[in-house]
Amino acid sequence: MDSNLVINVDLNTLKLQRFALDQPGSLLHDFAVLLDFVSAGIEVSAKTHLLPQKALLEINQRLANPMTVKLKRPQQKSFPYINGLFLILRSSGLTRVINAGPKPRLILDEKVLANWHSLTAIEQYFSLLNAWFLRGSPEILGDRPGIWECHYYLFKCLEFFKRMPAEGIDVTATKDGFDHLKYYPELHNLALMDLFGLVTIEIDPSLEQNWPVSKIIPTQWGQFITEYYRTRTLRNLEQEEEQGPFTLAWDSELQSVFPELKRQLAEPVSEGMLNATIVFKVVLHKAYRLIQVSGSTILDDFASAILDAFDFDHDHLYQFSFKNVYGYSEHISHPMMTDVAKITVECRVGELPLMQGMEIVFTFDFGDNWEFSCVVESILDQPCDQKPKVLKKQGKPPKQYAFDY
Repeated sequence: MDSNLVINVDLNTLKLQRFALDQPGSLLHDFAVLLDFVSAGIEVSAKTHLLPQKALLEINQRLANPMTVKLKRPQQKSFPYINGLFLILRSSGLTRVINAGPKPRLILDEKVLANWHSLTAIEQYFSLLNAWFLRGSPEILGDRPGIWECHYYLFKCLEFFKRMPAEGIDVTATKDGFDHLKYYPELHNLALMDLFGLVTIEIDPSLEQNWPVSKIIPTQWGQFITEYYRTRTLRNLEQEEEQGPFTLAWDSELQSVFPELKRQLAEPVSEGMLNATIVFKVVLHKAYRLIQVSGSTILDDFASAILDAFDFDHDHLYQFSFKNVYGYSEHISHPMMTDVAKITVECRVGELPLMQGMEIVFTFDFGDNWEFSCVVESILDQPCDQKPKVLKKQGKPPKQYAFDY
């Protein structure tokens, strides 16, 4: 494949592209608004970790181009720009969710935030573009993971752009034109295209939709950058077997156009906790147990400790699940399960990206589907006995089997 395969545009014109709070779109301005809004931490929904309804209207009013909302009880998805910004906020690694009270809270990672503020505007822009395309999982927005996992939106957006005529799309040309956008490329992706300056969106307030989009026009910048990512995507897929997982690292091809593009947003780093003492509050129905483990404890032993603490037999498969710092789920499974990424006999508790208030779900017996909530109560930087220890028992656990007496 031609290593210089990019869309045929005037590179000298592209080099004139400026990056600022309002260029190429209002991305950096609006992202700063959302960062500021969550800076002190904010309660999010229990299961999907989405923003509360009361926050949406205030955030909307602070955006460069606030929407006129026509719905009585709008949800996060009712605000495509906020929904898109939330997607890249979570997939950037700038935030974490902790369970420190009646509801989960979304907080900023101060180390990653400091790195963010050290980046130039162009470096911030491309860091967020990569966060969207490489880690923008539908799961972050409360949906099921796509068929391409975290690259789902990348492929969707590239295909949408490829099919879009040079003169743009007249959404009002067909009766169901707007409805099609809900599924392809999805409204939050379309909003992000506008924020990143990839398209220009025309609005017709007379339309009935909550977001009255009338026309979508690709920009020259959008044509260049989507073709660049398409080329890199095809190249990576061809080389994946030889060179490892799918990535889209910046290369000399892009830096030849923008030599000032030197750094990316740093990834969150979990400090090693193999020598730490970790206490979990493990809850099942109305009963809970405080279980102390060493960071060096193998997850398979932690699973046994949970089952013993609740008087359960060990005769079924299980899985540990948690949402990582990017907002989508990771799973570590029983060693007898097949087609899994990680197994518990090869992972230690201290290797997980733990922080106080983080929840891990331990699912046992995929027939009865027992779900134990394991919340990190405390982390002490000192070693303890590698054998798990029950520190406290509260409440009577449910019977594992209906015929138990």
